[in-house]
Amino acid sequence: MTLRANAPRAKRRWTALLAAVSLLIGLTTTTVLAAPPGISLEQCRNGSAASPNDCEDLGGSAGWVNGNVGASQGHLLEGYSIPYRALMNNLPANTNITVTLGYDITHSGAHAIDYLTHYDRLEPHGFFGHGDAEDVFPVSGTSVSATPFATLAIPEPSNLSADASAGWANIPAEQKVITLFGGTFPASQPTFYVTEGDINASQSEARVQFTFLTDSDGGSAVLAWGGHIARGDHWDGDSASAISGSPYHMRLKAWTLGNVGNQDRSLSAGAVQVETSTTTTQPSAQLTFSVALNDRADVSAGGGTVEFNLWSTKSADTPPVCSGLLYTETVALSGGSATTTGTGSFGSNVVAPTSATTYYWTADYSGDDTTEPSSSPCGAESVTVTPPTIGLVPAPAP
Repeated sequence: MTLRANAPRAKRRWTALLAAVSLLIGLTTTTVLAAPPGISLEQCRNGSAASPNDCEDLGGSAGWVNGNVGASQGHLLEGYSIPYRALMNNLPANTNITVTLGYDITHSGAHAIDYLTHYDRLEPHGFFGHGDAEDVFPVSGTSVSATPFATLAIPEPSNLSADASAGWANIPAEQKVITLFGGTFPASQPTFYVTEGDINASQSEARVQFTFLTDSDGGSAVLAWGGHIARGDHWDGDSASAISGSPYHMRLKAWTLGNVGNQDRSLSAGAVQVETSTTTTQPSAQLTFSVALNDRADVSAGGGTVEFNLWSTKSADTPPVCSGLLYTETVALSGGSATTTGTGSFGSNVVAPTSATTYYWTADYSGDDTTEPSSSPCGAESVTVTPPTIGLVPAPAP
């Protein structure tokens, strides 16, 4: 009887409890469905030289990956830029977001990624023997449109060597930018370099930060950039392609929308090669007085120029040293592997040799964006000038 008497009251208590549980479940479901903002750092595996592929969302172990790049998964040269992208989703609308990146400028006492660039810098590509370079598609596999996009100029680091700074200066301005798809860069930016790192340290990281503004509808966005692979000839031969392991590291350090976790992408030194060149001069035939001297140089690889120099003296040192510059001429190469000919004579194409002696040609190849320079040694080519042959004509009979 007591149970029956209390049944309506118990029913009311159970009804209230069920309502509270339903409300709690509803709130919990709403929280789970509203995913927090996310950011993911990826780099490109462009395949081996024998089996290349574009930098796009190919799935599996090729193209854009959030893992590392091994020796069999990529083919790059010193002077190229490793392509990177940051995929961002669930972004709030009309919001300024600051991102911080870190990259190793030195690793094991060698120079690794010396500065940032545009994401697409894989040319010239003739070294690998399969034609054009791979294409880089930063928004592949995302809902973000490739157009429009915004760019942010990358300032030159102040701690580059003289040669590395000259290399930076040779890169066009449009290739020294970070690119954003799905937002804009505000005119007012934080200081770009949080720290430039120590180029004299065995291990050192540079950090950069920049701010972008999300679109009015929020959603997703993509950042894309490249990490310039330091060249040995820019750092007295101390480039990271010569060391073992994976010395090329890019890290996502922080952003203003939460924790990024441990996002470190490395590139193996085995995937990076050095395009060296050799410059040889072709021996000139013996010449006679008043004949203009000329020379030809063969360069094994690369583009750029060859400077021809004609010298009057070769020392007895080992190796010999040329001195007494008589003539110089700079000639542009055509193509990755070319032969060029310099022609001229003494005194700015005016005076030809008028004495019997030996002269010495040298040729200095300038190198280009990925090929290291080279020179022919003094004494490798000499040219001997001899008097002209004078024929004797019999005197007429008296």
